[in-house]
Amino acid sequence: MRILRGGLINVGIGALAPLFFAVAGVILLIWVWPRVIREAWRPASVAGDELTELRGQMRRESELKNRTAGDSNSEPLTQRTAPTRW
Repeated sequence: MRILRGGLINVGIGALAPLFFAVAGVILLIWVWPRVIREAWRPASVAGDELTELRGQMRRESELKNRTAGDSNSEPLTQRTAPTRW
């Protein structure tokens, strides 16, 4: 209440310090802290182990088999359907 009674001009540093720290705390809590947390919680890239690499290789091989099995090169070009466009 010393700030409100005497005005900001007549107030000493002892009364302005809590006001300054309160404003700085609100700015840190609302503006700075969420950005720090967002940067700290980004997913880290971890090197895969042998099991992960084997699973990836098996997945790629099965996708390749499915892709080649689905192609029908035996049909004449005139009977094939055109690929869909976006």
